[in-house]
Amino acid sequence: MLVTDIDGTLLDSKGEISDYTKEMIDLIKDDVKVILASARGYYSLKPYLTRLGLDTKDQYVIAFNGARVANGKDEAIFDAPLDKDIVLKALEYLKDKEVRTYLYDDSGRYDIKKIEDIDNFMKRKVYKIVSEGDEKMIEELKDEMPNDLKDGLEVTSSLLNRFEAVKKGSTKVEAIKMLLDRTYIARTQVVACGDGDNDIGMIEYAALGVAMGNAQKSVKESADVITSDNDHDGIGQVIDMFFM
Repeated sequence: MLVTDIDGTLLDSKGEISDYTKEMIDLIKDDVKVILASARGYYSLKPYLTRLGLDTKDQYVIAFNGARVANGKDEAIFDAPLDKDIVLKALEYLKDKEVRTYLYDDSGRYDIKKIEDIDNFMKRKVYKIVSEGDEKMIEELKDEMPNDLKDGLEVTSSLLNRFEAVKKGSTKVEAIKMLLDRTYIARTQVVACGDGDNDIGMIEYAALGVAMGNAQKSVKESADVITSDNDHDGIGQVIDMFFM
C-alpha cells in the first residue's frame, strides 16, 4: 500500500502531477493500493483520482484528514462530520481573532463572514474548520484552545500559517488502519509519504515513512527516508525505489 499526501507531495508547485509520476503509478496500481490522503475533500481530489485512474471501487481515498474515507467512487467507508455544537463553540472562540476562518462541507469551503444563517448552514455535513493567519497567531490559537474544544476536535496543520480541525479521532492513521482491515494488507507493507505536520502520524505509523525534500523539518525528523522534492518527482522516485 502506497499512501501519499497531495499538496506539496504528489502535486508539484504548480498543482500538477508530473507525467513521470503518473507513469510510475500506472505501473503499480493494478497490484498496489495507491491511497490519496489529504486535508482536501473528495470533490477536490476527484480530478487527481481520475487522472491517475484511481477513481474505481477497488481503490480508496482519505479525505478531510481522515474524517471521510471512501472508495474511488466516493462510496463512504467512514464518515464523520463535525457536531453542530462543537462548530459553534469553535466559531465563538475564533470570532475575535485576527484569522480568516472557513467551514468545509462535501462540496466546497465557505468563509464564515459570508454565512448569514449559521444554524441553517449547519443542516449540511460540515467536515472541517480551517483558520489561516500569521504563523505565530496560529500556534497560539492551537496552544490556547479551551479543553472542551480540544476534547472534540482533532487539530493539525498542513501549512504553518493555518490549522485544520476535524472530528476527534479522525486522522490519516486511523483511516489507514481501516483500509488495512478492509484490504487484508499488513502494516509492514505500508509506505506513507508527506510533507506537512498532518502527515507525521502516518509517516511514523507506516513500515516505511517518507518525507519529501520540501517537507517541514519536523516531518523529515519523523521519516525513515527523504526523497526528492515535489518539483523533482519525489513520489515517482519512491515508487521506483520501493515498488519496482
